[in-house]
Amino acid sequence: PSVSLAQDETSEPSPSPEPITSPAGDWLVTTFDAWEQGLAEPLPGSTLTLRLLDDGELEGETACGRFTGGWSSEGAELFMGVAATGNLGCAEQPTAEAIGLSTALGAVTSWQATSDGLELRDALGATRVVLEPLLAGEPVGEWTVLQFRRPNGELRAPEVEGPMSMILVDDRIEGDSGCRSLTGAFTQEGSTIALVLDEVEGSACDDPLARAERQLRRALGEVVYWRQVGDELALLDGFDEPLVELIRTPGAQE
Repeated sequence: PSVSLAQDETSEPSPSPEPITSPAGDWLVTTFDAWEQGLAEPLPGSTLTLRLLDDGELEGETACGRFTGGWSSEGAELFMGVAATGNLGCAEQPTAEAIGLSTALGAVTSWQATSDGLELRDALGATRVVLEPLLAGEPVGEWTVLQFRRPNGELRAPEVEGPMSMILVDDRIEGDSGCRSLTGAFTQEGSTIALVLDEVEGSACDDPLARAERQLRRALGEVVYWRQVGDELALLDGFDEPLVELIRTPGAQE
């Protein structure tokens, strides 16, 4: 008699995600409704984040930089206030987006856990902000430089034949500037990071490689903050403007 393989095979069900019991945590804004006109996605290329800290403070990020404020919650109730930032020097559309997100957050009076994250609702029960968990990342790993800031403030891709790379591991920096090896050390605490490259003497190559190396080293020396979304890492200056943008090297281990 034949025996069904299904009788011998056992499969363990995948574990269910932990239920969300508090809105505290790190979140990615997927859609929001600023003016009661329906949910809309962020601008193309814009990453909106919200972090609700256990001490009642909040912080987040838009294309115009960081914002801060406070929040409180009891049961399903949730109230938030975002401090005005002014968005100085920010373009018109990103400024409107930052103001719209602040407005939407200010209208929230309750929260509801969903299968994907959270819905933040106003007093009429309308959803004003939809959030997904922002997966915790670390700047450690092997990265390929996509673009970096030049002396004129412009972000441009490397003008070298081979890829510029950087490895951050065990507080050490290793990499390749396209001209020669990069070495140094870094320290990281929360969203702040400082990179200190080892000194080099002279030039190991001619322009444009030597010029690109000098500009990359200068950009890395001005880094204050870091932000990772998925496989992309941004190294930012003290005003949250990008200095170096990188992507995780394919096949590299996190």
